[in-house]
Amino acid sequence: MISDIVMSLIGTLVAYLWYLSKKINTIKTVGTCKEILNATRACEGILEYEIDGIYHYNAESSSHIGWLK
Repeated sequence: MISDIVMSLIGTLVAYLWYLSKKINTIKTVGTCKEILNATRACEGILEYEIDGIYHYNAESSSHIGWLK
Protein backbone atom coordinates (compact mmCIF):
# COMPACT_ATOMS: atom_id res chain seq x y z
CA MET A 1 0.00 0.00 0.00
CA ILE A 2 2.63 2.53 1.06
CA SER A 3 5.01 1.37 -1.66
CA ASP A 4 2.28 1.94 -4.27
CA ILE A 5 1.82 5.52 -3.05
CA VAL A 6 5.58 6.15 -3.09
CA MET A 7 5.91 4.75 -6.62
CA SER A 8 2.99 6.90 -7.77
CA LEU A 9 4.60 10.03 -6.28
CA ILE A 10 7.93 9.22 -7.93
CA GLY A 11 6.21 8.73 -11.29
CA THR A 12 4.38 12.04 -10.90
CA LEU A 13 7.62 13.82 -10.02
CA VAL A 14 9.42 12.36 -13.05
CA ALA A 15 6.55 13.39 -15.35
CA TYR A 16 6.55 16.92 -13.91
CA LEU A 17 10.32 17.30 -14.34
CA TRP A 18 10.02 16.06 -17.93
CA TYR A 19 7.29 18.64 -18.58
CA LEU A 20 9.44 21.43 -17.12
CA SER A 21 12.43 20.42 -19.24
CA LYS A 22 10.26 20.56 -22.38
CA LYS A 23 8.89 23.97 -21.32
CA ILE A 24 12.39 25.37 -20.75
CA ASN A 25 13.54 24.08 -24.16
CA THR A 26 10.86 26.20 -25.86
CA ILE A 27 12.58 29.44 -24.78
CA LYS A 28 14.48 31.12 -27.59
CA THR A 29 16.21 34.48 -27.64
CA VAL A 30 14.95 36.63 -30.48
CA GLY A 31 17.10 39.70 -29.94
CA THR A 32 19.18 41.77 -27.55
CA CYS A 33 19.20 45.55 -27.42
CA LYS A 34 22.20 46.96 -25.57
CA GLU A 35 21.93 50.44 -24.14
CA ILE A 36 23.44 52.40 -21.27
CA LEU A 37 20.80 52.89 -18.58
CA ASN A 38 22.76 54.98 -16.07
CA ALA A 39 26.20 55.17 -14.47
CA THR A 40 25.57 52.39 -11.94
CA ARG A 41 24.00 49.95 -14.44
CA ALA A 42 26.05 50.71 -17.53
CA CYS A 43 26.59 47.04 -18.45
CA GLU A 44 22.90 46.19 -18.68
CA GLY A 45 20.52 46.03 -21.58
CA ILE A 46 17.18 44.56 -22.56
CA LEU A 47 16.76 40.89 -23.48
CA GLU A 48 13.83 39.94 -25.68
CA TYR A 49 12.83 36.28 -25.66
CA GLU A 50 9.93 34.15 -26.79
CA ILE A 51 8.15 31.39 -24.85
CA ASP A 52 5.51 29.43 -26.76
CA GLY A 53 4.88 32.30 -29.16
CA ILE A 54 4.62 35.03 -26.47
CA TYR A 55 7.28 37.73 -26.42
CA HIS A 56 8.81 38.78 -23.09
CA TYR A 57 11.37 41.42 -22.14
CA ASN A 58 13.81 41.23 -19.25
CA ALA A 59 16.98 42.97 -18.06
CA GLU A 60 20.35 41.30 -18.52
CA SER A 61 23.87 42.06 -17.36
CA SER A 62 27.13 41.03 -18.98
CA SER A 63 27.43 37.92 -16.79
CA HIS A 64 23.83 37.01 -15.95
CA ILE A 65 20.51 36.86 -17.75
CA GLY A 66 17.59 37.54 -15.43
CA TRP A 67 15.35 34.54 -14.81
CA LEU A 68 11.80 34.44 -16.06
CA LYS A 69 9.24 36.39 -14.11
